[in-house]
Order: sequence, then structure tokens, then C-alpha cells
Amino acid sequence: MMKMTEQNKRLFNSMESDASGAKSTYSQMVAIIDNWKGEIYGKYATGNANVTQSPQKVSLMMRDLQRVIEGSIPSICQPFLGDSDIVGVQGKDAESAEKAKFVQQLLNKQFSRTGSKQVFIEQIARTIQVEGTVFVKVGWGEDMPAVEQINFMEIMVDPSARQLKDAKFVIQRRKLSKSDILANPEWFGEQTMESLTNLSSASESEYEPEDRLVSDDSFNFDDAARELVEIFEYYGEMDVNNDGTLQPVLGIFSNNMLLNFVESPYPPSWRGNPFDSCVYTSRPFELYGDGIAPLIGDYQKIRTGFMREVMNNAQKANSTQVATRKGSIDVANKRKFLNGEHFEYLGAEPGILPATFNEIPQSIFQLVEGFKTEQEELSGISRMNAGADQRELANKTATASNLQQDNAEKRLTQIAGHISTMLESVFSKWIDLNQMMLQESSVMAKGQRLPVNGKMFEGRYDLEVTAITAGQKTKQNENSLMMLNLLTPLTQTGAVGMDTIFGIMAKLADNTDQPQLAQKLRDDAQAIEDQAKQAQGQPSPAEELAMRKEEAEVAKTESETLENESSARKNDADAISTNVETEMESMGINVTIGSN
Repeated sequence: MMKMTEQNKRLFNSMESDASGAKSTYSQMVAIIDNWKGEIYGKYATGNANVTQSPQKVSLMMRDLQRVIEGSIPSICQPFLGDSDIVGVQGKDAESAEKAKFVQQLLNKQFSRTGSKQVFIEQIARTIQVEGTVFVKVGWGEDMPAVEQINFMEIMVDPSARQLKDAKFVIQRRKLSKSDILANPEWFGEQTMESLTNLSSASESEYEPEDRLVSDDSFNFDDAARELVEIFEYYGEMDVNNDGTLQPVLGIFSNNMLLNFVESPYPPSWRGNPFDSCVYTSRPFELYGDGIAPLIGDYQKIRTGFMREVMNNAQKANSTQVATRKGSIDVANKRKFLNGEHFEYLGAEPGILPATFNEIPQSIFQLVEGFKTEQEELSGISRMNAGADQRELANKTATASNLQQDNAEKRLTQIAGHISTMLESVFSKWIDLNQMMLQESSVMAKGQRLPVNGKMFEGRYDLEVTAITAGQKTKQNENSLMMLNLLTPLTQTGAVGMDTIFGIMAKLADNTDQPQLAQKLRDDAQAIEDQAKQAQGQPSPAEELAMRKEEAEVAKTESETLENESSARKNDADAISTNVETEMESMGINVTIGSN
């Protein structure tokens, strides 16, 4: 437990006030997301949780939302899980440009080594659709940067912020055992089991919603070591010295108790905030996004209503209820009829009327089909990229199918773009962490062990995460093949160089997840370009770089020579001045020669 000085008390009160101020927005979003989850997982599929169905009625609930989410996971994940590098780095100045290639290689290497990378990306792909907003937290692992997704229920953000990067604070609400806290004094401060006695119990949190879909938040352990407590970690900027200047800080508190308060352990450019986020569908000027439920949830409700009536209709036709005209069957034959035996009935007209299936108008199914098409375009997952029924597609024109596929592909590309933007910010933070944390070490890259240290990351960079969907790759490959067919004949006349052909082929190799072949093709293209320059008397890029370095060395040498000459002249002048002063003093003249 920290000593509560006047300063600490003021800062603690400010952090508690921020948490209280963020609670309203937080609680509203939690309630909205729980409602979306209810629609997705069946609790509120009818649009009203309190509707009770008659025992004679079918209680079928369509799972369109859940099927679309699960069907979209491979398509959203694929751009980020291929063998090719996903992050590109460009330097903003000459010095950074020389380091950019190494920075790019190491970032991609570190991302490929991220533990359970596939699980991490799949979790993002699912959460972004269900909850509308994904939060991740950047930190340092054992020997490299790390990133983890944070449960929406744990994050409370400055309610005045329209973007996460503008938030003055982000509070992470965590449930930890007392033994976990005692085991990490560097983070939670020096504590004892006695000092943790009055911490808030996790099962009595005022921040938990009253009606959860599945989770039971009332459980807790009955022994002190494992007892779960609620901890608030405050990341942001505060006026620590009460002088109007904000400083990045980390504060940890629980139930009127300040556990730790320190200067932020993260790079200064983060302003104390290690979090990033992305949204499924953005709301103008708002931090939080909409999930898939408000986008296509109405279609699920409509289809549920239609399908219930179809099933009720079918149930009546198969209910075994049969009507007989009075007097059409005598007692003996009626007994045979009820027993399933051959029987006779009176009269020329049918005296037995079984329940029949009422014909459903085809316009109903056409309406449902229209909803399904809109649903596919909005979600980004169409029947064409989720396994098409060829009999169904045969009834569509080629133009209509292609248009539907294009619209779905554009939506899928947009979703991947949202995730890419978040990862660009994550990788930017990784550069900062590498610069701050890496000591003298080495890393394997392309079969070579390269020396690594933090200074190698110093510079100004532009980052781009290249996440290309399967549809985009197909179109790019088609365009590349078309260009190859057009340009290859021109190589015989010299109008097009082979380096251009090799570059196009490298792009094809990238899109088919063959990174080693792509790099070899690029190296071959560079070699051809160097040979062409040498034949024309022009220096290759390597020679050009060597020349620039040599010119820099010459300039440095000339500068040092001029500095030495200037220093020598100054020394001579000082010596002459000293001699003159000595001679004048011997003549009884007290004069000091120097600058006025």
C-alpha cells in the first residue's frame, strides 16, 4: 500500500473521478453489446426476450448472424495469416531509408513468432463482428514486443475522446487473485496479504451488468490466496505536479486504496496509452463501432418469422388429425380405420378429410431471397465465396452474380482495412519498444544471424500493413497475367526489360504465398537492372551508396582538416599575443592583448 501523501491523495481522487465519469458510457455500450450477443446466440432472436410461444407453435430461431460470423472467419483471417510479409516499412529521410529494410524484416519476423498468431487473428475477426469494437494492448514479452486482445468488458475510455489516440486516459478493469498481486511487486507495488484485505471483491463489482448471457460473475474462491479482487489500472496523462503540465503515468487502485503510482513505463510518444482499437462499422465522430447484429439482424428476425409459419403449416399437415363426416363410417369400420386396417365408408363423396399443407406463395420465398442477397453484400460473405449451390446460381445471370460478388468483396476488403489500420499502429509501437528495450543481441533473418540493438530502429518511418483478400489476389493475378502476355513479346525488341517481367512474376509469387520465390525474383530483377546500368556506364545502387559514403567521408576529412588548420592558426595567434605581452611588460607597459 502506497503512503497517501497530499499529492497522492489528490491524484488518487482524480483517477477515481475519471473512472466514475467513464462508467456511464461504458455501461451503455456493455448493455448494447449484450443485446447484440443475445440476437447472435439465440436469446433474443425474435426481437423480444419476453415472448412465450404457444405449445402448439414452433419455436424455431434462425441463426443467420452466427452462421455469417463463423462463415466469414476464414475470409477475414486469410490476408493476415499467409506466408508473405504483411508489414512494409519506408524511411522518411535518407538515414531512415537505409534502416527501413532491416526494420521491416525484423517486424515481420517478430510477428511471425507471435505466440498463437492464428488464435489472435481469429479472435479479432470474431470479436469485431460480435462486439463492433476490438481493443488490443501492446507490451513487451520475454525478448520481443507483444500484443494481446483485451476483453471489451475490461476497458473504460475517456468519454470525451472521439478516437482512442486522443483519450486522456484508458482504464483497464481486471480480476486478479491476491497471490497474483503479491507475486508481481514491480507492477503492483510492495504489498502484503494484510494490506490487500480491503480490496474490492470481483464478485461484488458495480461495473458488471445485471443480466449476462452466459457468464456467472458471482463466483469467487473461498481462500484468501485465490480470492479474486477487482483492480483498476489507469493509463494516461495527469497533472502530477499541479503546474498545468501533463505527464504520462500509470496508476493502480482498488476500493479507496492506491496500490501503485509511477511514471509511465512506455515510450513518451505513447502518452501513457498502450492500447489500439478498430471497428466493424464506424459511427461518425465516435470511438465505438457497430457490430454485425444492427447491420443484418432484422433479416434474421424476418426469416425467423417466415420460417416459423412454414414449419407451423407443415406441422399441421403432419399432425395425424383427420376429420370424418358424421355417419360416413359405421362403428366397426371406424375401429378398423383408427387401427390402420382396411375399412369401408358410406357415400360416393370422400367422407375423410386429412389435414393438408397449405400452399405458400412463391412471392414469400422471392422476398426472403432478396433479403439474403442484401445480407451477403452487407456482411461481405456471399454464397460464391462461402461455397455456392450451383443449382441456385444457375438461376442467376452472370452479371448479377458478379455484381453481388463484387459488392461482398468490397465490404470484406473494407473490414480487412479496418484491422490493418489498427495493426499499423501496433507495429509502430513495436518499433518504439524495440528501440527502447533491445540490448546488444542477434536475430536470424534469411539464414543469417544479424546483430540487433535499439539504435538500429532510430528514425522516421511510414508503415503499411498489406492485407489482401482472396478476391483481391485473384483479380491482381488476372491483371498480372494479362500484363505478362502483353509485355513479354516486347522484351525481344528491347522495349521492355526482363527486370520488369521478373517484377510482375514476383508479385504473382507474393499472391500465391511463395515468399522465397518472390524474393529470388526481385533479386534477379535487381541484378538485371544493375547490369543494364553498368552497361550504360551508370553506377548500380550498391555502387551509388558506396560513392555517397565515400563523398561523406571526404567531406568529413576536409572539414576536420579545415578545423585543424583553424585551430593551428589560433594557437599561433595566441603564442604571438603572449610574446608581445611579455615584451611590453618588460618595458614597463601593462597591456593585455585580446578581444574587447
